[in-house]
Amino acid sequence: MDNKITRGLLVNCLSYPADVVYDNSNQILYIAETFSNRIIRFIQNPTGVFYSSIFHHFNGRVGPTAIAMDDSGNIYVARYEFQVNILKLYNLKEFL
Repeated sequence: MDNKITRGLLVNCLSYPADVVYDNSNQILYIAETFSNRIIRFIQNPTGVFYSSIFHHFNGRVGPTAIAMDDSGNIYVARYEFQVNILKLYNLKEFL
């Protein structure tokens, strides 16, 4: 995939692209788009023409922050849940 085209997609079109993985065998680019809470898939066919689709849209939590692919083609996605214990916020004197 052409680096100039890829950089243009990442900078101009997406809402906080956090990580990218490229599937060499199928020539597919997967992008973790954090603030839209989804994985976008870009396929180039023919050369210079890109098709995009939402590969997966997550519910809840903060969107994907990292993406990886193993040798078998399995995709692994990292997400983060903010957990704040309200009781501990109000009882700070106990911990001082």
